[in-house]
Amino acid sequence: MTDIESLLASVSPEDMERLKGMASSLMAGNGTKNEEKSEVTAPAFSMESLKPIMSAISKMNDNDDRISLILHLKPLLGPDRQRRADEAVKFLHIMQILPELRGLL
Repeated sequence: MTDIESLLASVSPEDMERLKGMASSLMAGNGTKNEEKSEVTAPAFSMESLKPIMSAISKMNDNDDRISLILHLKPLLGPDRQRRADEAVKFLHIMQILPELRGLL
């Protein structure tokens, strides 16, 4: 069974009804008529509240010299060390965004 099939098999009927309600409320916002009222409301986000998150995401895309070095050396390494190099790159990305996320916590 593929990942999508297993995910769909794990969805309960109540979850499916909630998804239908959310979809119909989204469609109502696009100009179509909504027959049923949905109890599900989406949280309101302002651009000001999303700025720290967007800043953290943009920091993840910035490669510094350490990350570039690891990525350039990776093809020369064995499989185990390539895996460790990937983990090191992930760790460095987390260390880059940590100051940005500290303001959110």
